[in-house]
Amino acid sequence: PETELRGEVFRMNVVKDDLERRLQEAEAANNASKAQIKSLQDQLFREIRSKELDEWRRIAIEQNQNESLTSTFYATTEIENLGSYKKEIASLKDELTNIY
Repeated sequence: PETELRGEVFRMNVVKDDLERRLQEAEAANNASKAQIKSLQDQLFREIRSKELDEWRRIAIEQNQNESLTSTFYATTEIENLGSYKKEIASLKDELTNIY
């Protein structure tokens, strides 16, 4: 009976050691998975942030181009207005010259 009991205790210790080893392996795998998930989350965040920055850059460039086009349009309009003012002034000068 005592030998049987010792043999049973030995087998239980072997099972216990095996379970402890498997638990440690599972915990290590779990920690590795957590680290991998964290790494993937960080990578995803960086990619999203990069895409957001690219989109903001695109919007800023587009807005700048629109503002440049608007400025060019107004400048062209002002130049055309100056041309017509010059013609009016020349016409008024001619009228004044003809009066005197």
